[in-house]
Amino acid sequence: MILCTVVFYPRYKKAADNATLAWDAAGYYLYLPSIFIYHDLPTLDKTNKVIEKYQPGPANIQDFVLTSDNGHPVIKYSSGMAVAELPFFLIAHALAKPLGYPADGFSMPYQAAIQFGALLISFLGL
Repeated sequence: MILCTVVFYPRYKKAADNATLAWDAAGYYLYLPSIFIYHDLPTLDKTNKVIEKYQPGPANIQDFVLTSDNGHPVIKYSSGMAVAELPFFLIAHALAKPLGYPADGFSMPYQAAIQFGALLISFLGL
């Protein structure tokens, strides 16, 4: 698993919809940047801009968000994975700027932290 994750196919180095935080994984993760970085969970306005920048899915934030009856956006994924990823997100957030990356929730430190966090949780599960 380590060989595949680090050497053969390091997804944290990939871009757009081939990255660690892409497709459904980005949807589950979306709570973390919207709460801790952009503080816009009720509207997702700033989060929408970072989604447009990194394009973790085929189109835009509409792939991850539904509109409620009262017109407010609602992330269509549950928050359980975001809770499991929180420690790794916080480590990446603390390291992003000192390492010279944007602290935007989707840059390389966040991708790497989430991928290695998933690997660690997998080993703990085994």
